[in-house]
Amino acid sequence: MSQELREAAYHEAGHALLMRHFGSQVESVEVLWNESELRWDGNTKRSGGSTPLYGTDENGRQYVDLDGPLQESTIALAGCLSQTKFLARLEDAKAVFSKEQEWSALFEWMNDEQPEQLQPYPIRFQTQGAVLSIEAHPRSFGGQDRTVFLKQRNTIKGILIVPLGSFYDGLQEMLVDAMQFLDEPQTWSSISALSNALIDGCDKDGRGKISDGLDALLG
Repeated sequence: MSQELREAAYHEAGHALLMRHFGSQVESVEVLWNESELRWDGNTKRSGGSTPLYGTDENGRQYVDLDGPLQESTIALAGCLSQTKFLARLEDAKAVFSKEQEWSALFEWMNDEQPEQLQPYPIRFQTQGAVLSIEAHPRSFGGQDRTVFLKQRNTIKGILIVPLGSFYDGLQEMLVDAMQFLDEPQTWSSISALSNALIDGCDKDGRGKISDGLDALLG
């Protein structure tokens, strides 16, 4: 099996586990060969749509609920995080996400609307006594993932009563929690199991899709 296929499988599994973590029902997960771009791609679908932006208090008044955009943004980056963790564990099986990430630089990288001009971004991992940097290629946070994040950012920018800084503060906190979640042994075991199932299920046309039995794989 190719390294690229394994990375694509871990990428989609990361999306799926974070969707489930935030309470969504995952309908299907797939990896497929993108002939036009000559690379492996993927798609993860859920039921129920995205988390709503507005909530209603006990008096029937609407309020802005940042959890929705924050969760959507975290899910969008989860594939990239899972993919880089897979690569980090190839170098050190005990690698975990470092608590010392360059958050402002990461957000700047995520915000770029021309990813084809971007350089890879280094995600930091902690190994036994050292810090390991794994470069996340712009394609690992491109296409639909980046589009979803930019949509959430633009939605918040359009709400004058919500400072954009509050969104990034909340996103940093949620991404820290997501990294800790991905580092949990049970979570990583589920990601590995789902990834292996996707790879084993690939047909001769370069497509592996799982819908039945997802609950058991997701844990």
